[in-house]
Amino acid sequence: MFTLRSPRRVSLAAAALAGLALSVSAQQMTVMTPAKTGIPGEEVRHVVHGPQGDVWVGARWPFWGHGGVGLYDRVDREWSTYANTDVSEMSAFVNDIEFDAQGVAWIATGEGLVRFDGESFTRWDSGNSPMTLDVVNDLSIAPDGTVWFNSSSSSSGGDAIYSFDGVSAWRRFAVPDQIP
Repeated sequence: MFTLRSPRRVSLAAAALAGLALSVSAQQMTVMTPAKTGIPGEEVRHVVHGPQGDVWVGARWPFWGHGGVGLYDRVDREWSTYANTDVSEMSAFVNDIEFDAQGVAWIATGEGLVRFDGESFTRWDSGNSPMTLDVVNDLSIAPDGTVWFNSSSSSSGGDAIYSFDGVSAWRRFAVPDQIP
C-alpha cells in the first residue's frame, strides 16, 4: 500500500540528509599503508576497534611469511606493532580479534589462540592445550567471559569448536561426532 507523506516532512528529511552528506564529504580520508604505519603486512585480514577506541589491524606479508597485529592509538596517533618476527606467541595469520569485559584482546591465529592483556602474550595450541589443530579461524566472547572458537581446517581431521574459560577449563565439541 502506498501512503502519501506531507511535503513538509519530506523537505525536512531531505535537508537533514543534505547536511549529513556535506559533513561527510568535508571529512578527510587517510590512507594507511604498511610503509607509513605499524601495519605488519600488505594483506590485511582483520580490522577492529578496541575498547579504548584504538584500531587493531591483523595483516601479513604473504611472500615473507611475516605478519601479526598493528595497534593504532588514535589519541596519541602512534602505532605499536606485534609481529611474529618479534613476538613468539604471535602468528603471521591473524583471523579474528575480540575483547573481553576487562579489555583483554583474544586473537584467533593460524598458530593457536592468543591472549594479550596489554603487556604480555599467552598462546594456546596443540602443544599446551586440548586443541588437536593449531588454527583458530574465528572466536567470540560470551557474556560470562567464556571464549568460544572455531578450530577447523578443510585439509585435515580434528575439526572442533572449543569453549575456554581463559584459565584452565576447556570443552571440545568435535566435528562430526558432536557437531554435524
